[in-house]
Amino acid sequence: MDQDQLLELSEKSQALEASICQQVGGDLEEIVRDLAALGDPWLRTQGFRERLGKMPLPYAAEAIELVCRKVREGDPRYEGLLLDLLDREGWSSALGETWVQNIQAELSKRGCLEALRLFQDEETGEPRDEEGIRPEEPLGLRVSLARRASSRLLERLLADPHPRVIKTLLGNPRLTEAEVLNVASSRRSSPETLETIARDKRWISRYRVKLALLNNPRTPCRISLGLLPFLMEQDLRELAGFSALPSKIREKAHSLIEDRRTRAIL
Repeated sequence: MDQDQLLELSEKSQALEASICQQVGGDLEEIVRDLAALGDPWLRTQGFRERLGKMPLPYAAEAIELVCRKVREGDPRYEGLLLDLLDREGWSSALGETWVQNIQAELSKRGCLEALRLFQDEETGEPRDEEGIRPEEPLGLRVSLARRASSRLLERLLADPHPRVIKTLLGNPRLTEAEVLNVASSRRSSPETLETIARDKRWISRYRVKLALLNNPRTPCRISLGLLPFLMEQDLRELAGFSALPSKIREKAHSLIEDRRTRAIL
């Protein structure tokens, strides 16, 4: 293939990318408007996954990258979509693990590293607590207790190592924000427990819960990276200087601070 053919191929590729970006931008705006009209958060989540699942992979990958960019730029309409993208298990359940793996490959191919990290599990670098609580009660009983637990049982159940128990407990109307913050900030909480909190729409919508998870070195990296754009600059500065956190998180906090200052100047 000579130089002219390579140039022609490059121009066609650039034109295709521009077409995808333009199409996805319009489609995503329509999705945001449609989802905003739905009162039920569960319907909004299912609607987003269904619409993205119907897109060709390059378009879906561009949509995910665009959601990340919109939140980074401070557009509040996309915040709920980004939080939903943190629920890798939910996407796998809705669209299949093959789709999740394919979208990871597409994001990697397109160089969408920020969006790719939302679907990648990474070790926190913190040792697992192998001597943690090992409840004697069967899992089914603990889940049942979590659903209707009284205040005096909440503290014990919050230390349960199984994500199903924690997920059920987070829906308990007796649970308070202070109790969730204690778990979210505890170095004894497992990465699975911290991710379960991050996937709970009732609690992750609260700023202090996001901040507690971000300050916990045991929170999975992909969760922390997805939550960083929601923070105020003063909290980003503190995280950027928090040596206990992985370098990826501190570097991303620095990058967000610089992006905001650049946009403020412009």
